[in-house]
Amino acid sequence: MMPQPTLRERSRSAAVRAAALSSGYTPLQADLLAARLPCTSAANLQATVAPSIENLDPPDLLPDIDKAAGRIADAIIGREAIHLCCDHDVDGVTSMTVLRAAFLDYFHFPAEKLHSWVSHRMREGYGISDGVVDRILAAGHGSGLLISADQGSSDGPRIERLAQAGIETIVTDHHGVEGQGPAAAFACINPVREDSQFPDRAIAGVHVAWLTLCAVRRVLLQRGYLPADSTSLGGLLDYVALGTVADCVSLGASANNRFLVRRGLQLMNSRPRPCWQALREQLKLDGPFTSETLAFQVGPRINARGRLDEAMGGVRFLRAQTMADGRTMASMLQEDNEDRKRRELVMKEAALKVALKQVVEEAVGIAVWLEDGHAGVHGIVASRLVQVLGRPTLCLSPKQGKPGIASASARSIPGFNVRQAFAEIAEQDPDLLIAWGGHAGAGGLTVRVEDIPVLQAYWDDCVRRSGVEVGPVILTDGALPRAPDFAMLAEIAAIGPFGREFEAPHFSELVQVLDAKALCEGKHLKLTMAVHGRPIAGIWFNIPDGTLDWARPGAQLRVVFELGANTYRGNTTLQAIIAHARQAA
Repeated sequence: MMPQPTLRERSRSAAVRAAALSSGYTPLQADLLAARLPCTSAANLQATVAPSIENLDPPDLLPDIDKAAGRIADAIIGREAIHLCCDHDVDGVTSMTVLRAAFLDYFHFPAEKLHSWVSHRMREGYGISDGVVDRILAAGHGSGLLISADQGSSDGPRIERLAQAGIETIVTDHHGVEGQGPAAAFACINPVREDSQFPDRAIAGVHVAWLTLCAVRRVLLQRGYLPADSTSLGGLLDYVALGTVADCVSLGASANNRFLVRRGLQLMNSRPRPCWQALREQLKLDGPFTSETLAFQVGPRINARGRLDEAMGGVRFLRAQTMADGRTMASMLQEDNEDRKRRELVMKEAALKVALKQVVEEAVGIAVWLEDGHAGVHGIVASRLVQVLGRPTLCLSPKQGKPGIASASARSIPGFNVRQAFAEIAEQDPDLLIAWGGHAGAGGLTVRVEDIPVLQAYWDDCVRRSGVEVGPVILTDGALPRAPDFAMLAEIAAIGPFGREFEAPHFSELVQVLDAKALCEGKHLKLTMAVHGRPIAGIWFNIPDGTLDWARPGAQLRVVFELGANTYRGNTTLQAIIAHARQAA
C-alpha cells in the first residue's frame, strides 16, 4: 500500500519576513521569502532575491582559472587541435553548446580543428571514461588540448592516458573532487576543490565552463587576438540558465545562480533563438519561458536524447540556425521524450513493487535492481521513488555491452549526502564499486551484478547511520491569504526564479469540489473547486488509483496546489496545478 505523505507547513524566519516587509515586498511575498531563506539572508535580502552583477562572486577566485585561460588562449592562437568533452545530461549538453558557440562564433576558431565528444550514457557511462578516451585516440587528431565540462574531476587514470598520447587536459567541473584534482591534468577548475577560494559551491558545470571562457576572452583581448569591441559572452546565458535549472543546483543559496537564470530567461523571452521559438510552438506556450518551463518541459526533452541515444542531438538542436532546423530537431526530441516516458512508466511500476516490499521489510535506504531496466531512465525512476517513498534511492539496471555489470543512479532527500555515502562504501569495501561519483543530491556508480546484495546492505546502512528522517513529506506554504487572482500570481512570479532550495509555492486549502471530470482514460482529473468562496479550475496529473471514487462533486478535500495560468484559444484563466489531494478529515 502506498504511504500517505505528511503535509508539513514550512517554518518561517521572522527576521527575513521583517526585512522583506521593510524592503517593500508584499505580505504574501514576505511570507514566501521567509519560508525559503535563512535568517542570515535578512541583512542583504535584495542581493539574495534579485542579485545584480555587482553581487556576483569574482571568477578569479576559481582555482587554476588564470592558468587554464592562458593555456586555452595559446591553443586558440596556435591553432592546436582542441577537444571538447562533456557529459550527456542537460548540464553537459548546454556546456558543449556554450563551448562550441564560444570557440566558433566568438573566438573564430576553425571548425576543422575543434572536436566534440559527449559520453554515451549506456555504453560509456559518466565522466571521461575509457570508452570516450578510446574514441578520441582512435580519431587520430594527434596532440592538442582537451577541455572537459561537467566532468573530469574523478577521471585521473583516463586523463593520464590522454597525457601519454600528447593531449593535455583542462578540467572544468562542479562535482566532488579529491584534493586539487587529477594529477595528470594541466588544470582543474572546480569550485568545490579543497583549496578553492570561490565562495559559491553550488554553481552548475555549464556555469563553470562559461566563467572559464570569459577568462579566456579576457586573455585574448589582452593579447590583441580579439578586438577591443568584441562581443561579450553574456549572449550565451540562455544556455547557462537551462543547464543550471535542469541540473537542480540551488536557487536559494546561490546568488550567482539566481542572477544567471534571471538573465538567461530574459534572453530567451526577448531575443529568442530558433530553438526557443520551435519549443514555444511545440509547447503551445503563450506566456514567457520560466524556470519551471525549463525544469519540467525543456530539460526533459534535451535529456531524453542523451538517455536513449547519443546526446549531440541536443547540442545540434540548441545550435539550430534556422526555424526549419529548429522545428525538425524539436520534433525529434519530442519523439525521444515520449519514448522515454513509456519506458519510465514500465520501469517505475516494476521498481515501485520492489521498493514497497523493501519498505515493508523496514529498509530506510531503497536499492532496486531492474534486470530488464534501461540505464538511460533509471535516474528518473529513482527520483520518482524518492517522491513517493521519501527515502534515498538507488536504481540499478544492466550496463549496455557489459555483461555482468550494472550501473546505478542515486537520488536523495534533504539531509543525506549521496557522494559522501558512496565514499564511505568505497572506503569500507574498496573492491565493491567499479566506479562512482556525484554530489550531495544525486550520483551514479557501477558495480558487478553479483555484488548488488552487498551494495544494497551498505546503502541501507549508510542511510540508517545518517539519522535522516525518512518518509514522504510535502512541504506547503499554508493557506492562501485571500481568494486567488492574477494579482496574486504576479506577486509570486516577481520573486522568482523558483527551483531547488527555492521551490515554487504550494498552498494547502480545504476546498469543496464543484465539478470533476476524468481525462485521458482516468489518468488525470480536471476539477472546479471553491477556494475562499471563489471557483477556480484545477488540474491533477497522474492521479493515484481510486481517486475517482472520492474526488466527486460535493466532496470536501484537502488540496495542495500551485497557482498558475492556463491559456486556451486566446483566453487566459487562473488555474490550480494540484500536487496532492485527500479527503478532508
